[in-house]
Amino acid sequence: MAVCGMALKKYAEAAKEFQALRVKYPKGEHLADATYRNAFCLHKLGKYDDSLKLCKTAAASKAFQGPATELIAENLFLLGRYPQAAKVYTTLAKTAKGRAGTNYAFRLGECAYLEGDLAKAVKLLGTLAGDPKTAKDPDLREAIFLFGDALLQTGQHAQAAAALARYVGLAKQVKDEARFKLALAQLRSGKEAEAARTLLVVMQSKADSTWVLQAMFEYGQLTYKQKQPAKAAQVLAKVVASVKAPAELVAPATYLLGWIDLDAGRYPQAAARFGQVVKKFPKHALAPEAAFRQGVALLKTKRYAEALTLLQGYIKANPKGKDVHEARFLTATCLAKLLRHAEAAKILASLADDKDARSETVLYELAWSQRKAKDRAAAAGTYRKLLAAYPSGQLATTARVELGGMLYQDKKFNEAADLLAKALADTKGDPKTLAVARYQLGWCYAKLDKHDKAAETFEAFAAKNAKDELAPSALHQAGLAFSLVGNHAKAQAHFAKLVSGYPAHELAAVTYLKLGQEYNAAGDYEKAATTFATFVRKFPKDKFIYVAQFGTGWSLESRKKYAEARTWYAKVTSSHNGQTAARAQFQTGESYFAEGKLTRAAGELIKVDIIYAYPQWSARALYEAGRVFEQLKRPAQAKAQYELCVKKYASQPVAKLAQKRLEGLGKPAS
Repeated sequence: MAVCGMALKKYAEAAKEFQALRVKYPKGEHLADATYRNAFCLHKLGKYDDSLKLCKTAAASKAFQGPATELIAENLFLLGRYPQAAKVYTTLAKTAKGRAGTNYAFRLGECAYLEGDLAKAVKLLGTLAGDPKTAKDPDLREAIFLFGDALLQTGQHAQAAAALARYVGLAKQVKDEARFKLALAQLRSGKEAEAARTLLVVMQSKADSTWVLQAMFEYGQLTYKQKQPAKAAQVLAKVVASVKAPAELVAPATYLLGWIDLDAGRYPQAAARFGQVVKKFPKHALAPEAAFRQGVALLKTKRYAEALTLLQGYIKANPKGKDVHEARFLTATCLAKLLRHAEAAKILASLADDKDARSETVLYELAWSQRKAKDRAAAAGTYRKLLAAYPSGQLATTARVELGGMLYQDKKFNEAADLLAKALADTKGDPKTLAVARYQLGWCYAKLDKHDKAAETFEAFAAKNAKDELAPSALHQAGLAFSLVGNHAKAQAHFAKLVSGYPAHELAAVTYLKLGQEYNAAGDYEKAATTFATFVRKFPKDKFIYVAQFGTGWSLESRKKYAEARTWYAKVTSSHNGQTAARAQFQTGESYFAEGKLTRAAGELIKVDIIYAYPQWSARALYEAGRVFEQLKRPAQAKAQYELCVKKYASQPVAKLAQKRLEGLGKPAS
């Protein structure tokens, strides 16, 4: 009955009957047979410990030594006692032939694999996996899978991909695990396109399968890496939403979704994602970095106080974390945004003193915090440290421009010019930064009276930055500088470009005046008159209208239209009493002198010294009055004017001429 039950696979009933026989006939001739069969039934029932005990008894019988030993090995294997099982299989394999030997070889490979001795597993399973007979045998075919997995886990990814692809191609019903591990092998051997296709196949299986969820996560990582964030987000969201997904998948999937939002500028959503990682998985390895990234995202949303609290918490909890230096830097950023510049500077200074945390960015931001805290000297020193440590760094050009600007404000024009010129040597620098450098350099040259260089620099700025708000100013300064070096044509060109290109600019009015003066200086008197007339028409109430009136008078006088010129000079003297009025009065006298109306000329010239207090024009007027009186044959009056000139304005150049005239008229040299 027991044998029949065993044959019918009624192992529980058979086991009871074999056990009863062993108890009833403890010394019977069939004891060994009953013991073995009892052990076999127990094995089939999964009672491996009980089976193992009986197998050891049965193995004492020569008749059942072989099958009992094999069953011992199987029990040990299924009990997870792989080293002991391997010893028994090794003994069995020594004398086994044919299929039995193949089976033992497979079990030995499995023991090594399951024990974690993967290098040994690769060696033991390699021969078996490469045997064509293995591929044809459904039971042995698993050796190919284990071989491929062992290769995968030992970093032999290309070989693993080949073995696993072979296994997948042979099996009629492929396990999700096998396809997933094939995809991993393909990924790690650089075959991303093949891996993506394999992962998609796995993802078509049951959505709650562990392997499907892992495939989704890997596919999400892969597509994110391939800059396909929409695809990545879609599958990662499914992982997060699955109730079957383990924490080791949900945490990194949520974290990666946070990165996708962060990259896309969806900062509130990113902050929420990273916050979920911290809240739901506080012990996960990614939790500290998620806390840090949450702070970063909040900073991006301008929630500086919240970001500061999170970042400070991260630093406190992870004093040696990989992001701690950046976190400290960002706390300083938050403090600066909250206008707590002194605190920000303190943190940045500590980072700058730490060789592991120091960077040109840290030094640059420190300089800015020091500037905001009104510590200009410290800021200048920090800029210099940055330039000394990172002379070719990404921020070096910007630092040179900003330090140059500070030095300009401190009237250290030479040092500022050197820095700004070096900044402009960086042809790959930020165009806006270089524009600022060029404009400031032009001003440095102007302050240093290097008018030729100032002219070239402002001219270059205007040419390169026509749409910049400073372009009109640059054109104006270029015109002034070219005028000072006597290049009237270029001065005119720049002034003309300003008034035509920027007619509504605040500098347009004064530039019309400068343009008219340049035309006069170049002898183009008609253009000068036209330009001044345009000024008067456009700016009839401008406070400098007297300059246009004088310029018009000068253009007429220069064309010997003396009476008309005097009309314009009179407009100046009637509405203005400054130096231009003094000169207008002087030119009035000169115009009469030119016409030969000497008595009137003398009277108008003498008025200059009486009415105005501008030594340059008073001295010249007295000298010219003396010349007029000489032509009137009134030497005494001439001497009186010369003497007054020498006495009152000895420091003026014309006083020397007056002294010579006195000597010529018979007055001893004083």
